Amino acid sequence: MSTKNVESILPLSFSQSMLLLHHLQAEVDEGFLCIEGRVEGNIDQQAFSEAWQKTTERHSILRTSIHWENIDKQVQVTRSTARIQVEYLDWSAQSDKELEEAFNAFKKDISSEKLPLTAAPISKVYLIQVEQKAYKLIWISHHIIMDGWSSANILKDVFGIYNSIQTGESFSEAPLPSLLDYHSTLNHINREPVKSYWQNQLVDFEAPSLIASKGMQYEFNSLKQVLSKANLQHIRDYCLNHKITLNTFFQGMWFLLLSKRFQRAKVVLGSIVSGRTVPLSGIEKMAGLFTNKVPVISEVQSEQLLSTYLKAHQKEQLTLQNYEFVDFGEISEWVNWKGNPALFDTILIVQNFPAPVLNYDSVRFSNFKSGITSTYPITASIIPQEELTIQIKFNKALVSTEEIQWFMNNLNQLLTTNFSEEKPSSYYLDQIAPFQQQQTTQQDSGILIPFNPPVNQTELELSKIWQSVLNIESISTTANFFELGGKSLHAVRMLSQVQRVFGQAISPASFLKQPTIKALVSALESESGLEAWASLVPLKINGSAHPLYCIHAGGAHVFMYNTFSNLMPENQPVYGIQPKGLDGLEDPHTSIEEMASDYIAEMRSVQTEGQLHLLAYCFSTAVVLEIARQEITNNQPHPLIFIVDSGANPWYLKQRNDKKEKFKQVVHAVTSGSFNQLSRMIGKRLSPKAVPANDEFQDEEGIPEALKQALVHSYQTYHWTPIEGKVILIRSSEFSNRSDKNYHLEAWNELAQGGCEVFVVDGKHKTLFEPPNVVGLAQQVLSCLNDGNA
Repeated sequence: MSTKNVESILPLSFSQSMLLLHHLQAEVDEGFLCIEGRVEGNIDQQAFSEAWQKTTERHSILRTSIHWENIDKQVQVTRSTARIQVEYLDWSAQSDKELEEAFNAFKKDISSEKLPLTAAPISKVYLIQVEQKAYKLIWISHHIIMDGWSSANILKDVFGIYNSIQTGESFSEAPLPSLLDYHSTLNHINREPVKSYWQNQLVDFEAPSLIASKGMQYEFNSLKQVLSKANLQHIRDYCLNHKITLNTFFQGMWFLLLSKRFQRAKVVLGSIVSGRTVPLSGIEKMAGLFTNKVPVISEVQSEQLLSTYLKAHQKEQLTLQNYEFVDFGEISEWVNWKGNPALFDTILIVQNFPAPVLNYDSVRFSNFKSGITSTYPITASIIPQEELTIQIKFNKALVSTEEIQWFMNNLNQLLTTNFSEEKPSSYYLDQIAPFQQQQTTQQDSGILIPFNPPVNQTELELSKIWQSVLNIESISTTANFFELGGKSLHAVRMLSQVQRVFGQAISPASFLKQPTIKALVSALESESGLEAWASLVPLKINGSAHPLYCIHAGGAHVFMYNTFSNLMPENQPVYGIQPKGLDGLEDPHTSIEEMASDYIAEMRSVQTEGQLHLLAYCFSTAVVLEIARQEITNNQPHPLIFIVDSGANPWYLKQRNDKKEKFKQVVHAVTSGSFNQLSRMIGKRLSPKAVPANDEFQDEEGIPEALKQALVHSYQTYHWTPIEGKVILIRSSEFSNRSDKNYHLEAWNELAQGGCEVFVVDGKHKTLFEPPNVVGLAQQVLSCLNDGNA
């Protein structure tokens, strides 16, 4: 990435990171923007191009590009200059039918290839003449740099500047703040009241409002309907009479649908907010991706008058405006609801910014269209303009068309109801046809499915274990453990309790293959249903790319890699590798050398030739080094090694024996509020043969004592020697900013004779493999794999 003419380098927001991940993974880029409109007048091409260029100079986002390759962190780079391309075409000789066909083919053609994000401006403009004094404007860009409000702002400036050039009048708009101004203002806002607000919002929330099945497949479709102008006016009149905004009204209607859908009063949806409440003068005229997704919670009181319910909801939304600017990634980290930040998978957008109709002496712009850009499973867009347009875009790989049709039909039923008389919410709930009415249902795994209670003693005992571990009551026997919020530690504890109660060990491979109570019972009751214990655990077996092998940490289990593997693209297989002895039956490995030899044999049973791709975290750094040494000895290619936020034992010991470094660690623990870290440092003096710095060998339920001792012994006695090749060190922003963790860099610069490439991803060390931080980690690993490091 060239640093020439750089004005600012800023981090990506959570929304931008998700859009970039989709851009890199999916065949069709859902962030692609195609903005259209009709232009009328005698267009001077030179003046029109000049207007776009002056607008590019005015808006820093049009001089911004996105970068992620060969750098520590995903960033947006704004340059002091950039030249936008405007292309002119003349189709005025074609008939109306020919024009329609030509436009459809043209838009299909320009959207078939992914828009390059690494060169500014991420935009191109086409002005196509269709009549003597009429043109079609097509402006392509990407949602990663701007929202709908922003595109309207830019068009206002383009045509305002164009008119000033044509008439000789001055363009009177004041200069705009830059993206750097915006980020600086944002970063100086006190986060503590914001954090408290969001934590309080979800402190007693019972269950997420999830509809889609899990997965990273992308195959979008949409349903659309248009209600009459008279119907929209009826809704406007109701809102005016009760002093309710259209946004509040439509959110209320969607909440009624969700309440009926999930058969509970308290539900949550994702709302797109402007994000322009930051105290920065001129922000309302800026362009950028300021819109933000926030969870909006509502409790539908069925006996309450609809207007009373909506007014109460509106009051809550007025309060929310003070806290809506914060990045959704921060909200997810603060809330961490039952270990599962996926509170919703439905986004509701009420497009309440006015579609620009620009009338000047020299030119007129109208018929603005921008479409919907979203990667969420369900995005409902409501456009109240001359008519009421409703469009639901959905990922049909994860959500059925029948379900979306249910939402569309019942939303139509609600919106065409007579609101003239005051009625309770229960009246409107009764207008909604029940979803799968013939079944008793439970919100389970994010999908409304039949609730299957335990039918025998084994299922009952397993249900009790799950309820205890997950702190959830009344779990269906067909519920997916991980989609109920189960994390790695939950899975370890659950399987440990299963082994203690039933006297049988369930292998992680068996559990990951079908993580439900019913499947576990079937496996327990049939010896053939229990897969044999093996070091190699398939996490994602499809794909023709070289597999990525994720070696266990000191916690021994590989459940921690489950979410990470789900974020890998369809073509990338992922395997976990766990140690012998985890089942409590086999004898553990006695050395790192023995462990590496066995793991190589397991990997080569899947991949007979070619370079091994290895990922290590904490304990397994020693294992991947030994695998690399043995592979080279066996005349195999040097493995591609990812080290995730970890050091190496000899350098760690050197740090522990340095009194100054000990003092630095104590000071950091006190100043950062890391009181758990401080208590461990005070209450636990490690022997000279210390173990990794994050105490990963602490007593933990589900790991046999013999295995713990074997892991500690093998790590302490391993002789660390340099390897010929390089390593890729991916650091958390937490450790990257801590001087007491600099020994990580020292270690790998000495151990990897082929060099150490360093990248930094947002997050903390202990939560890098958990949402939302795992998204950035997976993205960085994927970027390295795609960059030819493989």
